[in-house]
Amino acid sequence: MGNALVSELETWTVKQWLWTAGFGTFVIFVVSKFIFAKPWGIIRNYKRAIEQNNERRRKGFAEFEERIRTEDAQVNDKRKKILGLSLLQLREALQKDHFTAMEVLEAYVEKAMQIQKEINCCTQVISEAFDYAREADEKWSGKSDKPPLYGLPFSVKENFHLKGYDCTVGVAKFLNQPKSHDCSLVVHLKQLGAVPFVVTNVPQGLISFVCSNTVYGTTSNPHDHSRTPGGSSGGEAALYASGGSAFGIGSDLAGSLRIPASLCGVVSFKPTQDRFIVKRSHDGIPGRGRLGLSFGFFTSSVDEQMFLLECCIGTDAYRQIVPQTPPAPLRLEMIDASKKMKFGYFETDGFADPVPAMRRSVIETVEKLKSEGHELVKFEVPDVRNMIDIMYKNILPDQGAYMKFIYGNDLVDENLKIFVFLLNVPRSIRKLTSYLVAGISPQLSAICAASVRDLSDLRYTQELTDNYRQKFIDYWKSLGIDALICPAFIGYNMLLKDQREAAKNSEGLPCSVQIVTLPYEEELCLHAMKQVEAVWRKN
Repeated sequence: MGNALVSELETWTVKQWLWTAGFGTFVIFVVSKFIFAKPWGIIRNYKRAIEQNNERRRKGFAEFEERIRTEDAQVNDKRKKILGLSLLQLREALQKDHFTAMEVLEAYVEKAMQIQKEINCCTQVISEAFDYAREADEKWSGKSDKPPLYGLPFSVKENFHLKGYDCTVGVAKFLNQPKSHDCSLVVHLKQLGAVPFVVTNVPQGLISFVCSNTVYGTTSNPHDHSRTPGGSSGGEAALYASGGSAFGIGSDLAGSLRIPASLCGVVSFKPTQDRFIVKRSHDGIPGRGRLGLSFGFFTSSVDEQMFLLECCIGTDAYRQIVPQTPPAPLRLEMIDASKKMKFGYFETDGFADPVPAMRRSVIETVEKLKSEGHELVKFEVPDVRNMIDIMYKNILPDQGAYMKFIYGNDLVDENLKIFVFLLNVPRSIRKLTSYLVAGISPQLSAICAASVRDLSDLRYTQELTDNYRQKFIDYWKSLGIDALICPAFIGYNMLLKDQREAAKNSEGLPCSVQIVTLPYEEELCLHAMKQVEAVWRKN
């Protein structure tokens, strides 16, 4: 009798628990829908804000197009001539008063608006651009002491602050929050005479290789509209590669300049973090001191990179804006251009293999450099799995709390929904998943395992990071190399069958290599890039 009562009690308790859990889940679902999805809810408000923002965008694009519309054949011929010049050629023409800043701006506005219709690379126009160009002409036209960037129109990645404009990074919750100041790099470039005129698209939250978000939509690769230009500076690279700006500016934490440059077929450069500091920008991840955030440009040649970097890095003028900048301007004259170099190289880091085209780019570059008398040695990335674990821990030191804030209660881009889902999976389940998938996908296993338990673990992770850096440098020094050649981009997908699918019909798309030097050796890196550029142009 007693056993029967216990059995009935246990059965009743289980039923009650199941009913209560089910009812509670239903209530939570209804309440969440009530709060977030109803007409008065947050999500509906975000959708309305996006619609209003899209209307402002369309109006801005239309006003720019109307501003530069002309049937004058001579004007159209002049615009074609302007757009046919390289950055350095255009700079020289402006310095010699062959064109005015306004003429150059109008040519690039016309081109950018055409490109925008094709690949959706611009988020908004900078309405003051024509005033900037007019003021530059009034101040400098006809004078011999023009500033070095006089009249050069440039585009601005959407994560840079601009006074009076939103900086949403593709997240709806940041709409209608205009910034009160320009970012330090834009301030400096304007002081040098350059003219910012459009803002360009980014992946949502800056955390994706696909340039897409719920606020501004998806940007296409200019070489193949069915493909991505990369991220996070994807809109910037796509516009520049299409000829829509004289140069572009972007940021790079984990490839955000280098990846779009590779996928769009242009040149970029990531300086050492503390050598080029930019203030007032949305940088993707807070507290990323050991990840190496930096800033740079999109150009068509290494010489153009040198020119722009010389105008900014460590100069007295830039240090007036950002005093934290080290007084270490570029010293390109210190490099012996006649001396042959010793390069290290690897085709794969042993963890995430590149697609065959990227691997082939490294191999062919190595052979071309050898034929010019440079020395090439094989480079094996030391303890790569440990390096990957440390990297992911540095990216997610707060167990994803900041990213949960970015994407939480907001419209999430389709390309990020799996990532956002994984952010909300409990740490214990992610750890278990890491073990289960380790044999299938070491890459996915590493992502699932990435977690910092507490403050002590965070401090330990920082120590591991510093130790690994030293281990890497020690190995580098043991080889005696000047620079390292490696793939510009890993395989996008973590499963081989998906890599094969992604690589289909990719013939004719740009390929490149990445050149690496030790910290604070920007001059040497640029020189190495020149050597690679030269052997490819020669052959």
